Amino acid sequence: MRRTKYALEFKDEAVRQVIDRGHPVVDVAKRLGISESVLYTWVSKFKKADAGYQCIQKRPDAKADVRCHVAMRPGKRKALNKENAADALIDKAEKIKAGIRAKVEHPFRVIKRQFGFVKVRFRGLQKNTAQLFTLFALSNLWMVRGKLMEAQA
Repeated sequence: MRRTKYALEFKDEAVRQVIDRGHPVVDVAKRLGISESVLYTWVSKFKKADAGYQCIQKRPDAKADVRCHVAMRPGKRKALNKENAADALIDKAEKIKAGIRAKVEHPFRVIKRQFGFVKVRFRGLQKNTAQLFTLFALSNLWMVRGKLMEAQA
C-alpha cells in the first residue's frame, strides 16, 4: 500500500478544523477522506510544535484590540516562492521577526545552559526575584565577555 503525501495547507486546514473550530476528529477525517489515525497524528504534532509560532490571540487572556505578529512556521516559510516579489517581501519580514525572537530568547538559553537554571523552585518571592536578577546580570556579562576581554587587553 502506497503512502499518500498531503500538501502542508491541507494538513493545516484539517488540524485547524479540529483545534480552532472544535469539530470532532472522526467527522473531519470522514469529510476530508483521510483516516482518523492520520488526523490524530497531525493534531498531536501540531500541539507538540513550538508554541512560540502559535498566535497569542488564542490565549484565554488575550485582548481583542491587540494584534499579534507571530513568526511564520518554518515549514511554511520554506514553501514560499522567493522568485515572487510578494513572497520575497514576506520572507524578509519573517527573517526580521525570527531575528528579534532569537535576540529575546538568547539570554534565557544562557541562563539554562551556562548556569544550569532549568527547574524553578519556589523559595519566596524576594529570593526568587533576587536570583533571577542575578542570573540575568550574569547572562549579560556572559554575552559580552569577548568585548570585555578585548577592552582589558
